[in-house]
Amino acid sequence: MDLDYKQIISQIIAFLIMLWILKRFAWKPLLQIMEERRQHIKAEFEAIDNQKLDIKKLQADYEATLKGIDAEARTRLQEGVNEGRKIAQEIQQAARMQSQEIIKKANDEIKEEVSKAKIQLKNQVVDLTMQATGKIIQKSMDQNKQKELVTEFLKDAEFK
Repeated sequence: MDLDYKQIISQIIAFLIMLWILKRFAWKPLLQIMEERRQHIKAEFEAIDNQKLDIKKLQADYEATLKGIDAEARTRLQEGVNEGRKIAQEIQQAARMQSQEIIKKANDEIKEEVSKAKIQLKNQVVDLTMQATGKIIQKSMDQNKQKELVTEFLKDAEFK
């Protein structure tokens, strides 16, 4: 086997020249393109992570807002219930006062009617007594004297 050293050396030189050309014109631009691509992908992942954080913040804000709205709704509902109870109590109190006034007026009217009836009854008793006395005495006394006697009699009997 004969080795041709010239051919081996020329192939080594050609290989080294080709390696230098590839390194200068192909390898560096290829590595640069790969690095740019890596940086671009890294930037996109960071942007995605930032968006995820923003979304989580927004979600937390929305949840807090919803909780606030729920709390405010409960508060307003409770205020409405309390206001309704207050109005109901005021209506009940007004109704009680009106019923007490009506009862008082009715009692006053009853007392007045009773008083009138007593006076009327007293007058009727006086008249009946006068008639009975008149028949008994047979006109021995005048009518004014008879009324005086009957009134005195009634006062003594304390007719009320």
